[in-house]
Amino acid sequence: MDDRFTGYDADSIARMGFDGGKMLFRIDPDDPATVVTMEACARAVSGLASHALMAMVEPFISHRLDGRVRNDLSPEAVIRSITVAAGLGTTSAYTWLKLPVVDDMERVLAASMLPVLLLGGEVSADQDAAFERWRKALQIPSAARARHRPVGALPARRRRGQRGGHRAFHGAGVRSEIGRQVLPEAGNEPERRLLPRGDPPNGPAGPTAA
Repeated sequence: MDDRFTGYDADSIARMGFDGGKMLFRIDPDDPATVVTMEACARAVSGLASHALMAMVEPFISHRLDGRVRNDLSPEAVIRSITVAAGLGTTSAYTWLKLPVVDDMERVLAASMLPVLLLGGEVSADQDAAFERWRKALQIPSAARARHRPVGALPARRRRGQRGGHRAFHGAGVRSEIGRQVLPEAGNEPERRLLPRGDPPNGPAGPTAA
């Protein structure tokens, strides 16, 4: 998929004092433009890591069906997207993954040691089943969570970073009782930085490069 960046790059994110960047990475094996997007994401991951800043990658296996883009949310497809995303850039020490909650999340998250932000989105007609999947997913140590909010609900200084496929955000967030990082709630911005810039979000050592 052609998900080129139209907003911030790694250098401008660092210059403006943001804590990281987020990028959409849709992988369509039948679309030649996927290679260009993959290269751009890899450069962004490397660039953010060079500034000791978090790179949040949101990967999907995607296909065009009847003229519309559809994300494959089967466990096998999500695992495949994880393994590709984890290999982006010169190091994964500052990489987080943003992933949907799907079936068999324990097996899905076992595909990588990278920390994960669980993606929200629409709740199915069977809300009890959806909440149960979330409950189970949140028991997995690598998973964190944040609530989805429309862009208009975000504070103005964070909303400026919502342009294009490469997003920037202020505030390192807050930690839960077991030390997992989550993004700040709108209107409740934390102090400027929770993590020292010299350490990756996973701790001083961080995971090895994929």
